Amino acid sequence: MNKLVALIVSFALSGGIAAQDSLNVSLLFHWMDTTIVPSSAFNNTYNEIWGVTVDGREYAIIGSTDGTHFFDITDPMNVDTVAFVAGADDGTNIVHRDYHDYNGYLYAVCDEGPSTLQIIDMSFLPDSVVVVYDSDSLFARSHNIFIDEAKARLYTCAGNGNNGIRVFSLTDPENPVELVNFSTPSIVHDIFVRNDTAFANVSDTGLFIYDMSNISSPQLIGFRLSFPDTVYNHSGWLNGDGSVYILAEETHGRNLKVCDVSNTASITVLSEININSSEPNSIAHNLIIQGDFLYVSSYYDGLQIYNISDPSNPVKVGYYDTYSLANFKSYKGAWGVYPLLPSGLVLVSDMQTGLYVFDVSVATAIVVEEATFKSSSLIYPNPAADKLTIRSEKMLSENALISIYDRLGKLVKQIHPTGAGMLEFSVDISNLSDGFYILQITDDDSTIAHKILKSSN
Repeated sequence: MNKLVALIVSFALSGGIAAQDSLNVSLLFHWMDTTIVPSSAFNNTYNEIWGVTVDGREYAIIGSTDGTHFFDITDPMNVDTVAFVAGADDGTNIVHRDYHDYNGYLYAVCDEGPSTLQIIDMSFLPDSVVVVYDSDSLFARSHNIFIDEAKARLYTCAGNGNNGIRVFSLTDPENPVELVNFSTPSIVHDIFVRNDTAFANVSDTGLFIYDMSNISSPQLIGFRLSFPDTVYNHSGWLNGDGSVYILAEETHGRNLKVCDVSNTASITVLSEININSSEPNSIAHNLIIQGDFLYVSSYYDGLQIYNISDPSNPVKVGYYDTYSLANFKSYKGAWGVYPLLPSGLVLVSDMQTGLYVFDVSVATAIVVEEATFKSSSLIYPNPAADKLTIRSEKMLSENALISIYDRLGKLVKQIHPTGAGMLEFSVDISNLSDGFYILQITDDDSTIAHKILKSSN
C-alpha cells in the first residue's frame, strides 16, 4: 500500500553552516562554538549526543572537550542554551564522553584524564541543572554506559582497565551501588541492555549475550565469534520485539550486520548494510533503532536512515551529510545519533561541527511496500524489465520530479515529466541493473514513494 505524504519544507540554519548533501531530511537547528578547543587526537571538539524530556519539554545534550551542554529544543526554530556542566577534566586530551538518563537524572562519563562519574539532576530545567554526584570513587573513566531502566541498573564497560562489565544499582539514583563486576573474553567496547538481557559488543572478539537476571551470577546465553568480514564489534542496538540486533564495526569499509537474535543460541546474519558503496573507506560509528527505522551516525557520511521493516532487505530512505570534507582515512564527522524523542526530532553530534536537530518526517513517512511486489495501480508493470508506466492519482504540475534511488540511497535516475497536467507517463529503466529501487514522485505539495523491482527475466 502506498502512502501520500506531505512534503515538509521546514529548513533553517544557525551557526553559519551551509546546506549539505541530503535526502528527505531537513535541518532545523545547528550549533557549534568555535571557542572550545578540539582534541589533539582527532581534532574533535564534540562527541556524544543524548536527548531527554522533562516536564513535557525536549532537550538535546551534547558532550564537548569542555563538558556537557544542554539545549531546550521544544521549539527547534527558537532553541535556547539552558545549561552547561564542566567536565571533571577538560581540554585537548578529551575525546570521549558518554551519557544515559534515568528517573530525571543524567549520568555522564568520560574516557580520558582524571575524570569522574557525574550525576546531574535535571528536574529544575529549563532554569538550571544540579550536579548531585561527582566522584571517582566508583570509577574515574568509562568508555560506554547503558541503563536498563526496567531494572534500575547502570552498566559500564571499558575505561580504567575494565576488561569486562560492571553493574550498579540505581535504586537510589544519586548513590549507585555496585552489584557485580565480571570478566568477558576481551574488552567490551559498548553494551545494550533490556530487561536483564545484555548484548556485549566485545571489540575484536564478537557479540556476547548475557542473562543478568541473577545479578550475582551472569550467564552467557549466546555468542557469535565471527561475522562476514568482521574486524571490530563496536556498538549495536536491539529492535522493539527483541528479534533483531544490528551492529556496527567502526572499521573502514565494513558493513553493518543485521542479525537475527530471536534464538540467542544460534545468531544468524539476515543482511548487511553498505553505508556508502562509492567510498570503500566509509565507516559507521553508532546506531539506534526506533520502530521500523534504523538511524546511523556514519563518520564521513553523516546521518543515515533505513527502513528495516523487512530486516533481510533494509532500504535507505533518508540521509544528511554533516561532514563536508572527503577524508575517509581517519575518524571525523558524525559521532552520535538520538532518534528517541517523542516529537520525532532526530539529534546528531558531529565531531567537528557540533549539534544538529533534524526533521525526518518525510523519510519516515515513506512506506516501503511489502515484498509481494504485486503490480500497482499507480506503477506497472512491477517488476519491470525496460519501462515503467506511472499513472498519477492527480494532475502533476510543471515542477513534478521523478527520482529513482538504489537500495543504498544513491540517486540513479531523475527526470521531469514532459507536459504539465499529465496523468500517465513512462520511465525508461533499461539501463538500470536488476534489483530493488525506490521510485519517488515529488510535486509541489506531496511526495509519493514506491518500491520497484527491475528484473530482466
